[in-house]
Amino acid sequence: MDNARGRIGQVMDHLENRIQLRPVQGGLEWDATLEDLRPATPSEELSAKVKAINSAAKLGG
Repeated sequence: MDNARGRIGQVMDHLENRIQLRPVQGGLEWDATLEDLRPATPSEELSAKVKAINSAAKLGG
């Protein structure tokens, strides 16, 4: 969970204290610092996964 942006992302890469995240449903990656990150709660994680499934369904996937 990126607290600075209020977004959940999957960790894609890291370099020192910079972490590159990607939205669970896909899309553009963004950079965050370690200080801005925390593990997502189970509720936040489930919500992100449901959003990804709904996005895929809208696209016919």
